[in-house]
Amino acid sequence: MEFYDQAQTQQLAPFVALSIGDYEVSSVLKKNFEAFNIANHIWNNSLLKNRLSESRFIFHYFDSERSIYKSICSYKEKTSDSHSIISPFNPKSELFPNGILSSKWFSKYLSGLPFAVISVYQLNSNRNYDGELGATLASLRSKYLKFNVHFVALIVSSEKNLDEEANRIAVLRQISELSKNNGIFCLNTNQDIECTTEILTTSILSSLKSAATEFYMAAETRVRQRFGKYYTLPSNQVNTLVELKPQILEIRNLIKRSMLLQFMHPNNVDYSLPILEKAYEGLIDLLRSTQTVFFSPTISTHDLKLYNQYRNLLDVIAIHLIRGYFSIEEPVAALRKHRAHIENVLDLLQSRTKLEQLIWESIQYQWLAEFLTLVPKAALAGLKAINKPKSKNTAKNVLYFGGIAFHDNFYSQVVTEPGLAYLKAASKINLDASSNIDGINQHFFSSTEAVRRHRISILKMAKSVQPYDDKDVESHVDGRIGLIDWQIAEELIIIGETENAIQYYAEILKEKNLKTWNTLKQLVLEKMLDIFYEQKDELRILKLIPELLVLDHKSNLSFSSKRTIDSIQ
Repeated sequence: MEFYDQAQTQQLAPFVALSIGDYEVSSVLKKNFEAFNIANHIWNNSLLKNRLSESRFIFHYFDSERSIYKSICSYKEKTSDSHSIISPFNPKSELFPNGILSSKWFSKYLSGLPFAVISVYQLNSNRNYDGELGATLASLRSKYLKFNVHFVALIVSSEKNLDEEANRIAVLRQISELSKNNGIFCLNTNQDIECTTEILTTSILSSLKSAATEFYMAAETRVRQRFGKYYTLPSNQVNTLVELKPQILEIRNLIKRSMLLQFMHPNNVDYSLPILEKAYEGLIDLLRSTQTVFFSPTISTHDLKLYNQYRNLLDVIAIHLIRGYFSIEEPVAALRKHRAHIENVLDLLQSRTKLEQLIWESIQYQWLAEFLTLVPKAALAGLKAINKPKSKNTAKNVLYFGGIAFHDNFYSQVVTEPGLAYLKAASKINLDASSNIDGINQHFFSSTEAVRRHRISILKMAKSVQPYDDKDVESHVDGRIGLIDWQIAEELIIIGETENAIQYYAEILKEKNLKTWNTLKQLVLEKMLDIFYEQKDELRILKLIPELLVLDHKSNLSFSSKRTIDSIQ
């Protein structure tokens, strides 16, 4: 997902802001909270439907409670006659006047506006200060309540008399009006701190589920109530040919609702999938209707940025959709949606450069490979359950290693193995030596070398997910790894890293099953021989010649390789 803003593509879960201070127990507290933290994860198994998994959250740690409140106020406190800075109706917004949704909206709910605040306080050894602490907690509860944010106080105590401690906590609860069940908790440091903290952390987070549902439900309701509303757009001098139509605002609200529903139901995306589908269809239609503007040779700077924003959002919606289908254990639907997404966009890009299309398509297969690597095999079992046809004449689905071909109303082929998905991504950007990306939309890469280096990284990822567990192909694994190493070496040669390339060529020769891949071995030996000849490295040439000769393929050697051998002889 490296080509997208992390906030837009990560798995969603309720966001909690924490201020745990600098107490002796702070590090233990953080360790236990982190066990439930899925911040920046694109996949966590808690998303799987109908599994008995514990709820997960997104945590962000603040230096102080005041910092949390300041962050919340930056989103909540605004004058009644102005729009948010992340609204397309605000002239100061990057979305003004016809944008849909930026990554800042996602960041708002992932790191800026929590549904709950957990703050840690020390219980003074002198109970005379309890009234002051209780008043402070009451003030905090009240100020967060006006924003519909749930406040939790975690009291760290070293009181040895547990009955005395219980009485003091009861007084704090009475003064602050914080609930016993989900408002105030106590951690006694005189007990087994590791075990106690683990139990306490689980209790706190379990108590917050209803508060999370209420918070995100209220936000989703506000967005839903905006359907059909239209606001007066301030006059502007922006050079754009794209009009802010109700369709744009509808897509904006649909995306918001689908994401808020994921925050509300982090273990079941069934609620958000239909809305995501509708948002995707609306954005595709919008892109089709604005093709003449976006593909015009005289497109304005603003409209080019707008085009990139729309395209990015389309990919983001697709990522959430496909992850959603994986989570409800419908992998076939997920893979077919992925293929349909590629075909939809390629249809839009018919008037763009071929290289631009291939770069984008490569990125789509890369993030699919990431999902296929992370989603547990049990959730992908549906890929093995495709009914095999009784005869070729009645075949609707054809299974082959690493993929499925569907021969129904819409013919499509999908990749089912992560290694092959990575290789598919790499194959899309297999540039020839003269390729360059000058003059095309350099949204993802700034140079041809950057593309080549990225291809090398993809090939390395493809290699890392080998070998497959399938016994039928186990004997061919070394050959596939050898072919991957060959491609990496070839790219390294082009970008001038010859010595690194030689190391990869040498790795190929070490593969134990390469004796069944004699052609590849011969190519590698010839390539290394040619390199050493150019380097005038006679010692390394002499070491290679015996290996070439025993292949008994001397008559088929390339001209340059024959020349090399003859020059040594």
